Amino acid sequence: MREHGLVEGENVVFHERIAYGDSTKLAGYAQDMVRLRVDLIAAVGAVTARAERAATAAIPIVFAVVVQPAGDELARPSGDPLANMTGVTTFDDGHAAAQIALLRAIKPDLTRIAYLSDAAVSDCLRNAGTRAAREAGLHAIDLRVVGPEPDLQTAFARMGQDGTQALVALENPIIGVHAVQIAERALAQNLPALVALEQAGAGGLLSYGTSLGQAAHRMAGQACRLLEGRSANELPIESLCCPSLVVDMRAARRLGLTVPPEVQQRAARTSVARGFARGRVDSRRPAERGNHFPRSRHTAETEREHPVRIRSDGDLVMWTFIEVLYRDYCLARLQEMRKLEASH
Repeated sequence: MREHGLVEGENVVFHERIAYGDSTKLAGYAQDMVRLRVDLIAAVGAVTARAERAATAAIPIVFAVVVQPAGDELARPSGDPLANMTGVTTFDDGHAAAQIALLRAIKPDLTRIAYLSDAAVSDCLRNAGTRAAREAGLHAIDLRVVGPEPDLQTAFARMGQDGTQALVALENPIIGVHAVQIAERALAQNLPALVALEQAGAGGLLSYGTSLGQAAHRMAGQACRLLEGRSANELPIESLCCPSLVVDMRAARRLGLTVPPEVQQRAARTSVARGFARGRVDSRRPAERGNHFPRSRHTAETEREHPVRIRSDGDLVMWTFIEVLYRDYCLARLQEMRKLEASH
């Protein structure tokens, strides 16, 4: 927002509400925004966006981290924005084919693949993955787990029975929360695993996708246009596809795989990514955390090109605030699923 001339305390006021995993607070927070008569609401995740939409049809809303806006009733069936809501999605049909191409580059004999997903979310990513696998001539199995404590043991047993040779862990809430366990089980079964970029450092061989930080940057641009007086239905929902790749060389060594030069050259970095593997997420705001990274010219250029930041000691640190909010979104989905289970 600062890049667009909006500076907190000078010409804009931010009212922040974060549920920290308690989705029961979202409706109240949405009503808070209505009572405050804010000029714009920014929502992270479909759960939050739905709460805001239910609270107001008048205040403009901009969202990010929504995979399928129309499927979540946050856009018209045609994909066009609603009267007071627009946003950014990072979903792209070509993403699934790229995942397979990366795995095949490292494991050329790949013929059987598994997709692990959150049963509570829409079929958008699952369908794209299995369709890409069929088109690539691969046998694919679709494994869905249910939170809050997914039965990963059964899922991985099924992979063993099916002869699975590689795993794609989809960018779903329950998968993100349990990324470390999933990566550890994959390594134990000698499975190269591809996870979302936000789970880089969890231990998967490959982390691939578009940074949520980039999505937030694009969302800020839309927010400023709305504040300038544009209507939400005049701003198309943007599809952001700027994938970045992280290769965990420690996982490659444990799997006995050689990462070809073309894959290493494609990667934002190749690293033994340790920092996130124990689930450490710095929940402080960026201003409170300060700058933990050396600011050489090369580092500055790398950070502009790639959304993944790596400290000089090799630790992968995912500290962008939008990424912390994504973890909160995952926890909110878990809270919803717990309530559903309790009602049954």
